[in-house]
Amino acid sequence: MKKEYFKIRFLDDVVLLKNSNTQAGGQNLDYISGTVFLGLVARYYDEFEDPFKIFHSSSVRFGEAKPFFNAKEFYKIPYSFYAPKLNKDKAYNIHLVDVLDPSIISMQLQQIRSGYINEELEVYEIPYVYTQKSSKDPETGASKKGGMFGYSAIESGIEWIFSVCFDDDVAQVEREKVISHLLGHHHIGKSKTSQYGRVVIEKYDNFTQNIEQEITGEVDYLYLKSSLALFNEQGFASYMLDRYNLKLDQAAIIWEKTQIRTREFTPFNFKRQNNDYSRLVIEQGSVIALKNLTQEEAKRIKQGLGGFLSEGYGEILINPKFLLKKEFTLKKASLKKHEQIQKDLTQNKLCNYLSHQASLEKSQTSNLQIVQDFIQKHQKSFLGVSNSQWGQIRMLTQLCHQEEFLDKVIEQITTANAQFQWKSGSKDLLDFISKYGKENTRLLAVLMPKINTRNDNV
Repeated sequence: MKKEYFKIRFLDDVVLLKNSNTQAGGQNLDYISGTVFLGLVARYYDEFEDPFKIFHSSSVRFGEAKPFFNAKEFYKIPYSFYAPKLNKDKAYNIHLVDVLDPSIISMQLQQIRSGYINEELEVYEIPYVYTQKSSKDPETGASKKGGMFGYSAIESGIEWIFSVCFDDDVAQVEREKVISHLLGHHHIGKSKTSQYGRVVIEKYDNFTQNIEQEITGEVDYLYLKSSLALFNEQGFASYMLDRYNLKLDQAAIIWEKTQIRTREFTPFNFKRQNNDYSRLVIEQGSVIALKNLTQEEAKRIKQGLGGFLSEGYGEILINPKFLLKKEFTLKKASLKKHEQIQKDLTQNKLCNYLSHQASLEKSQTSNLQIVQDFIQKHQKSFLGVSNSQWGQIRMLTQLCHQEEFLDKVIEQITTANAQFQWKSGSKDLLDFISKYGKENTRLLAVLMPKINTRNDNV
């Protein structure tokens, strides 16, 4: 199996929700699901020779994206990490401490349920920004009653890392298609047609980060790097851990050292515009303790557990370094790189805006000169054209597409009521439209009546 790594950077704030509900304040995801990347490639479904292999067989696995700073991948804080109620900087690995020890009990340890860590136990919290919006009443222009809504979005500027795994039997041509469709600018998340969701994806070569330790055969820990969806022997979705769905022969689960969190959600299939079946998911960051784990069992586990592997589910780390310390201090991650990205992004937006405004002003000046030259040369041909006729031309510039605009103008100026007014100027007008297009014609229809009115007054 070959693994390719990619970096994704948020150019806008991005709204990622845990479910497809639009009411009752949906909760935010703090990672990017592999479904997002699969969907970006699936837009080109028919281009692949064997789309079933690419999208449905788990031969290609689109991994979940995690925060990425200073060339380090961050992982969801394990649910076995607990902190004293009055000291959140210090943490304990609950499966390595004696929970009946009076000194431990007195600390009132609480489970840490949010945030990410790297292998050096630096902590990172996903930054969110909340925006309140309101629908407008088209008649009054005021806020529409009951139309107030808001989004909590992940801030722009953050970098993430994800991988795509290809089985050896996936053709090189198919791999290159997947990679090419992933690279570049995309929109992800909710409200993509508004101000949210713009991202850029680029390839990230030569990335290695091995934080797993050798199995001991005594007590080993499975850390869920991604979500896990299990099925029992009858094929039904299940939260229940057992030897069948964990691919175990000899090893046994140590329940008192296992820490998991679960959720249920119903994914929405955009292609079919309908909901799929509900999924029972054990969340990433969960920890499963095993005893008597063998090398053969570990190899099977590393190949992926459960279902929906093509969407990044079922990726497991065995004995990661950060799970093997009893107590430690949680340090805040240094995010100078992230802050610089935010600064560069702001500067780029400002430069792009100023450049656009300068180009717009230059274009408008050029167009104005074209129209003024035409008026000076052909004004006498349009002296008999009324202001209402020019108003009709202005209306056509707003209602018609470029390809149908000329035909609509011909239809307008050849009507019985208008034909006499346009008799001397129709050829000049149609030549102007053919040469300079709809936008310049709109400007001509605004200025010509003013020039004629001014001359009449003189």
